[in-house]
Amino acid sequence: MKGKNSKREQRQRKLATAIVFGTLGAVAAEPAFAQELQHVSTDERVQFDIAAQPLSSALGEFARQAHVNALYFSNDLRGLSSPPLRGSFTRQQALDVLLDRSGYNGRISGGNLVLVQERTARPQQDSAAHSGDAPVQPSESNTQASSTADNADANEEIVVTGTRIRGAAPVGSELVTLDRRTIEQTGVATTEELMRTLPQVFTGGFAQHISFQGGNIGGGSSVNLRGLGADATLTLVNGHRLPVMGLQANFADISSIPTSAIERVEVLPDSASAIYGSDAVGGVVNFILRRDFDGAELGVRTGGVTSGDLRENRVTAAAGATFGDLHLFGAYEYFDRTALAMADRAFMADSDLRALGGSNFDLTRANPATLNVSGLGQFGVPTGQDGRNLTQAQLLPGVVNRANANQGLDALPDQTQNALFLSADWRVADNLRFTADARYADKSFEQRDAHNTRRLTIPAGNAFRAVNNLFPGRTVTADYDFYRDFGPRLEQGETETLDLSTALDWDISSTWRLEPSLSYGRVASDHYQRNMVNTAALAVALASSDPNVAFNPFGDGSFTSPATLNNIRAFALNALVSETWTIAAKADGDLMQLPAGPLRLALGGDYRHEFFQIGDIDNLTTLTATRSTTTSNDRNVSAAYAELLIPIFGREFAPPLGLGHSLDLSLAGRFERYSDFGDTANPKIGVNWALTDALSLRGSWGTSFRAPNLSDLDPSGTLSRRQVRGLNITDAGAPSGRSNILLILGANPDLKEQRAESWSAGFTYAPPHSGLHLDATYFDVRFSDRIASINNIAAALNPNSEFASLIDRSPDPAEVAALLAEANTLGTSGGFSASDITVIVDARSQNLAVTDVTGMDAGLSYAFDLGGGELELSANATYLFEFLRGASPTATPVDVSDTVGNPISFRSRLGATWRNHAGAASLFINYADGYRDNLSTPHRPIDAWTTVDLHLSLNLPPALGLSPEHPPEIAFSVINLFDEDPPFVNNSLGVGYDPSNADPLGRFVSVELKAHF
Repeated sequence: MKGKNSKREQRQRKLATAIVFGTLGAVAAEPAFAQELQHVSTDERVQFDIAAQPLSSALGEFARQAHVNALYFSNDLRGLSSPPLRGSFTRQQALDVLLDRSGYNGRISGGNLVLVQERTARPQQDSAAHSGDAPVQPSESNTQASSTADNADANEEIVVTGTRIRGAAPVGSELVTLDRRTIEQTGVATTEELMRTLPQVFTGGFAQHISFQGGNIGGGSSVNLRGLGADATLTLVNGHRLPVMGLQANFADISSIPTSAIERVEVLPDSASAIYGSDAVGGVVNFILRRDFDGAELGVRTGGVTSGDLRENRVTAAAGATFGDLHLFGAYEYFDRTALAMADRAFMADSDLRALGGSNFDLTRANPATLNVSGLGQFGVPTGQDGRNLTQAQLLPGVVNRANANQGLDALPDQTQNALFLSADWRVADNLRFTADARYADKSFEQRDAHNTRRLTIPAGNAFRAVNNLFPGRTVTADYDFYRDFGPRLEQGETETLDLSTALDWDISSTWRLEPSLSYGRVASDHYQRNMVNTAALAVALASSDPNVAFNPFGDGSFTSPATLNNIRAFALNALVSETWTIAAKADGDLMQLPAGPLRLALGGDYRHEFFQIGDIDNLTTLTATRSTTTSNDRNVSAAYAELLIPIFGREFAPPLGLGHSLDLSLAGRFERYSDFGDTANPKIGVNWALTDALSLRGSWGTSFRAPNLSDLDPSGTLSRRQVRGLNITDAGAPSGRSNILLILGANPDLKEQRAESWSAGFTYAPPHSGLHLDATYFDVRFSDRIASINNIAAALNPNSEFASLIDRSPDPAEVAALLAEANTLGTSGGFSASDITVIVDARSQNLAVTDVTGMDAGLSYAFDLGGGELELSANATYLFEFLRGASPTATPVDVSDTVGNPISFRSRLGATWRNHAGAASLFINYADGYRDNLSTPHRPIDAWTTVDLHLSLNLPPALGLSPEHPPEIAFSVINLFDEDPPFVNNSLGVGYDPSNADPLGRFVSVELKAHF
């Protein structure tokens, strides 16, 4: 450990040194842009000479020639170009010409160029109106439009994620934005796949390729920033919260958000609890849905893997129109995908991984079965017989029959989803705007998920034991797999999502705005498990002496009567409802004018009601269906917050010599009160320091807090009841390699709050009109008493696991008997008696002592003209220095980065996109560094994984009735171009890869046709 930490410290020092010297070099090399901007006149005419070029570069040149300061996010302007501009214009006239058909409006305010989005569709690159090289001349219409645009834009300043103040960027934090064009260039169809393109997002947690683990009964997907957990990442849609999902009510489902309805995704990979509340520990992800669109759009997409039967289809439609002061928009998406069978992937077709260099993780409960005979040991049932004429001499002494645990199963579920989004935007008066949004999604899914296995106790009177006269006077059990009787366990279900919100924007003065809002979210999920085993009916069948009724466990195949199998076949239904009501109000504006600019304040409060209910029906343990008591819990959360933006110095207030161009300070704080838990107050401080026009530094510090989920705490004890399951499972700590365990699942009423402290520091280097943007951020997030649970039981049983304190390898038989008695309808003894159990695993939610994550994000984009178009190079990477985690307050934290099931230390995505008026071509390289298999003995190296994605789009000639300004477009995408399998991992789950750090999809090819009307 000491050597490893030393190496990490050396790497940190080297990287920090490189950043410091790189920053100093950038300062030294920076041209002299430090002259003060003069106060500008709106009527003064300026001589401009700006060539046609990418819009971001053109605006930088405009700022230089107009002697104004440009305030905008260059990343938002990717893919947009400007016409040439030569001649004498007022500043506003020139700006209107450059922004014409860009989807943005601009205004000059106090020597600053401010951009805001307008209510139009984002146009195609180099539209016909500005396709030539003729310079634009000033016109009377430009002059008349300028004041109108200025007034309108003043009311349309947007609030970006990470701050509550209009028109401001997050202070001290870097915002990662995926705009509409970037989303389309990824070539993906689902929101989960979109978020996986970001190195800051850890793919472990709740994802469709990880199936229904961890109580993910709705087959949903989540965002997990930094690997800190889905419940430590706040997920928003249009700025408001989503209801929670899962049996433990511990994540927000993003799979119901159609990618075709997303305008952009804003990701703040920094703590923001002081801004948004106690869930925003690891960061915030805000999905901004499309709204400002006029016209109609229709898209059809189809695709599939090149190896296997998985196919996808998507149909999208969108329409928007303006009726005076009212704008309406609607979008619909139909999506279906067939399942991906495990048999279609060599690394998961067989749970015996020895052919791939791994171990044999086959089931030891099989068909034909293995008999356990008291006093005599184990006997394998031979193949090729029906169990009706079996003698003891034919049994195979000392043989344990095995079964392929992956036979007949799916790696990805079959699913269908219909999604609808509607929005209304009404300008009630010059100073009053009303907005309303409605989103609905209905998803159905099915997956062949697992084999049903069990240890059967076979009475002496069983018809087939008696007729074969097997081991009279001895106790006989059989380790049996029901796959050949029932087929695999089926996971089926349906999830409905409803999301409603409404808000008012009321300009109560020239600088102050009041924004009351109301939102409601609801998720309802029904989850069926079919082809289960009814233990009561099975016991009756095993005890029967009638061969037409008795269960036959002695054959090679299924030789029990169909009527008996129908009686034994069971089901379980879980029904979940989660609701969130939020009423909120915010006001923001200027408090006073300081020498460097206005002192700006945002303050507000909100009241949130959360409700969670779960019920179940099953016939797992009784001869008739039994409805368990429906359990529910709710709570109220009230909050108040304030955020202050203080300009210390700037261009209009000259700083002391050598201190740079500007310095901004942000102070924020939030107080929350939980009706079922307690109070919390969380501050945050952010600093932006612009040293030059090109180079700026930033930093932030804040604290955060999370109360246990609704399902974690319940005074009545119903939601916090224990679920006890008996399992025979791979156990690296057992001499035989397997153990009979009792697994304790569910909630934990003894949980306490979890707290975190985080800080970050970084820089941005973006020389004006250069097309270059470089940034890097160091982050450190430290949890104390973090709530987590064991998800991978086999991994936790490893003697080197950090969860060793939650494993009892010498259980008291009386305690085991008491736990078996607690088994509820969601649990099962697994056919074990108290004397069979050798290990107890406490997999309930726990206050794990500490998680400390340190690392660095880096991003690069560089756009320049090439070959009649624009070439943009991009890079996004995350490097983890350490991911320390301890399983108890007294345990020494262990660095779990670069281990199975945990975040990899280095991930990156490199991209190159060339585009012009005719189309675009994009190539992306995704890289995940190599790491180690710490669960195998000895440890194994795991190779790095590199995949390549390709996206091509072409604008077709306008067809009859289609919009000439937005021609039809055909797009061709290939994900994982070279069909690279995930690196091999000797995974005890019986699949040869790590689902937390890779996915099994393989090469996926799609084509999409989109038309505009």
